[in-house]
Amino acid sequence: MFPKHETSNQNFKVEVQLSGCSGVRVNYDVIPLPRNDGIDWIDAAGYKLAESSSDIAVELLSLKDDFSLTLADGLAEVKKTFVAG
Repeated sequence: MFPKHETSNQNFKVEVQLSGCSGVRVNYDVIPLPRNDGIDWIDAAGYKLAESSSDIAVELLSLKDDFSLTLADGLAEVKKTFVAG
């Protein structure tokens, strides 16, 4: 049985500031790592690639979900690409 998709979470998107990558690649798979003053977005090896402000609802961030850091037209943003059921 496949996991269900939740539409309330599915459209998650947030602008981020690059902090540990040059942006050579257009797409990076990332994991949210909440901290007191924001969220670090790290890759699977644990390297910090970007950060965002703390005004994001932490309950929308699940390690079961998939997130992608995308760079386009000078804008860096993280989108939720899969929502676990």
